Amino acid sequence: MATIPGWQPVLATTIVATLIVAGICVSAWHGVAYTELATLAGASNAGTALGLANSFVFVAFFLVPVAIPGLLVVGSWSGVWLSAAICALIAWPIFLRPTPTGSA
Repeated sequence: MATIPGWQPVLATTIVATLIVAGICVSAWHGVAYTELATLAGASNAGTALGLANSFVFVAFFLVPVAIPGLLVVGSWSGVWLSAAICALIAWPIFLRPTPTGSA
């Protein structure tokens, strides 16, 4: 495969810039989510809420890669996605409901 002289530094710079922008985009939600979690928990419970959130995220990030190969052996990718959907349905009631404002 022939290469165009002088394009390698441009390509390398473009790849690095793309990775930086992509990293910022996929990580930006993290700060917003944790700020909202601390706000909803209130000042007296913010530390507990953030600690529990980090613990649950760590456990999930550990268990998912361990569980997927087993699910693939038993079923297929459809089974993996079905399991993910079931986990989402189980977690749904955990989320806070908005409270009505302005009512006494």
